[in-house]
Amino acid sequence: MTTGRESTFYLPLRERVALRFLLEAHVPDLGAERAGLFGLLLLVRKPSLSRAELARAVFDAERTLAGESPAVVGNSLAAFCPPDEVDPADVASLMATRGVAFVADDTFEGLAWRGPDGFLSPDFQRACQDSLIAFDLPVFRERDELTDRVPRTIVRGTSDQVRALSAITADLGDRYAVDAYAGTGKTHLTLALFDTGRRFTYLTPWQAQREAFRRRAGRAGDEAVTLADLAARMARTFVRASGTRWTKAPRRQEATRTVAEQATMMGIPSIGRDTPEAVLSRALEAIRRWCGSEDRRIGYRHFHWPDHLPVAERASYVGWAVEAWEIMFALDERQERFGFPVRVYHLVKWLDLVGAGVPDMGTLLIDEAHDLPAPWLSLLRRYPGGYVVMGDPYQHLATGRTARPHDAKPLGMVESVRAGEQMMPLVRSVLRRHSEALMPDDIVGSRDRVTRHRLFGDNAIELPTAGLRVYGSLWSMLEQALRLKDAKVPYRFVEASAVQLVKATQDAIQLHMHGDRPRHYSLRGFATWTDFASHLVASGRSRVARLFERQFGHGNLQALMIGQAREGDALTLGLLEDAKNLEAGTVYMSPCCFSRPPGSRPTDGADVAVRAVYLAMTRVENELWLPYDWDDRLLDLAHQA
Repeated sequence: MTTGRESTFYLPLRERVALRFLLEAHVPDLGAERAGLFGLLLLVRKPSLSRAELARAVFDAERTLAGESPAVVGNSLAAFCPPDEVDPADVASLMATRGVAFVADDTFEGLAWRGPDGFLSPDFQRACQDSLIAFDLPVFRERDELTDRVPRTIVRGTSDQVRALSAITADLGDRYAVDAYAGTGKTHLTLALFDTGRRFTYLTPWQAQREAFRRRAGRAGDEAVTLADLAARMARTFVRASGTRWTKAPRRQEATRTVAEQATMMGIPSIGRDTPEAVLSRALEAIRRWCGSEDRRIGYRHFHWPDHLPVAERASYVGWAVEAWEIMFALDERQERFGFPVRVYHLVKWLDLVGAGVPDMGTLLIDEAHDLPAPWLSLLRRYPGGYVVMGDPYQHLATGRTARPHDAKPLGMVESVRAGEQMMPLVRSVLRRHSEALMPDDIVGSRDRVTRHRLFGDNAIELPTAGLRVYGSLWSMLEQALRLKDAKVPYRFVEASAVQLVKATQDAIQLHMHGDRPRHYSLRGFATWTDFASHLVASGRSRVARLFERQFGHGNLQALMIGQAREGDALTLGLLEDAKNLEAGTVYMSPCCFSRPPGSRPTDGADVAVRAVYLAMTRVENELWLPYDWDDRLLDLAHQA
């Protein structure tokens, strides 16, 4: 198993030159490429050859073959390994497995291969692997009194990163939208901008991401703020400055009454087959959809209507949704009396509707922008300063399209600094399953990193015990976590996945022991234990059903959670949707990542499934483990959506 970082080994040979030799027996003029061909054929004959042996053979071959005629070289190579017996597809697979690559045209044409004596340079490998370029970044502090020059610092980055830095630092009052594939270095870009000494504020939706940024950024981390905290601050500022009758600012809160109680207090009647509770539930769900839209008013388009509902009744649902919204942000005591929940998305929608403004925070750097709802973009448009929204549209796991700021200039980052090119054909094949291309250029792998993939079967025994394991099912994650605990393999859960696992498992325990109706999404729709157990068996998880029937209880669940490794190396377990912002040397994708059993988190559209698989695949640095039939599973999953 690959545990450390391994660099790509480059043959001094361009791919088109290799193909021309294999298909047409054409011999190149350059001695370096003749030696590269010999190294390629040697690898075909001896796949287990070490890199040191391959490197020595290539260097020796150049001095032997450089001065010979093309005919002599062709005959020698053909006698060593006939090119017409070599399948280019097999060669490509072998090279990917061994971490061997051709040299890019631009690198070769830049003479990176040539040393002072005209032969291959001892620094050839390093020159090929280095894809970073230096950028002279202006640092906005006081001028040097002796030279009267603005201080500058040298930043190394990919060409995409340097291009973005150049544009953003040219005018920090401008607005940019950076679309960046996973692993292309958004954090490096952000830290470099903070190094300029200008005023920036880093905004992120997630508390964990803010803390991770603070750890990496040092003192600059003090300028990291979550969007939820910013929304709360804006609400307080607006109420203080508005002179309205609000006695206190709206704030996030949990529900203090059930939906049934709220419906009774509002006087909602039954409509058609819907009970008052069902009517209000539909209205609250419509409010949630409306809060993510640009619309100023709640309307029919925000509802998912039941088939049995007459058209004439729809206006009543809209009316109840409007009244519920007014209660949630009432000027009087009704909010507290009715006890509606107020989420961040409710608060942001309210801020947009009342015309609140984002306070002056310098240039805003907004991460995870692919998940920004339309009201946030509306608030940003009113911001007087500059901003940079950074995101990956393929990491938007919700249904619907990623919202984009209309007034921002586009920038792109496509070159990964996390995973090597060996894995990128897999990633590109997954993204081609998406109904439309969300970025104009394909993702490109790192030049200096080898990332391999391994396939495992249904009865695989040897699985990685380090890195990250990703699951599409809570129940598969529970089953494997219990096995790891019994085998005394150190493990820990991604925090967000642990929360979901505890909630779902507690619901399953209560359903089995007491018949309590579950609330978690993974058990929604199962009114009895028999129904849920039958579902587990039908979806291939009979062992999980037997687990609960053997009296797996709250104490066992608590022991599983307490048993997590608190420090040191441990296998990390997490759900597909919680894999954002993670990276690991080894990533294992469970077969359940490529299936959607009944009762799992609902999604509409094959595109969401494709994006979730892409998200998990791109966490890897060195080695990716996939089910042997992952491609067929993904195809089936797309058809199920």
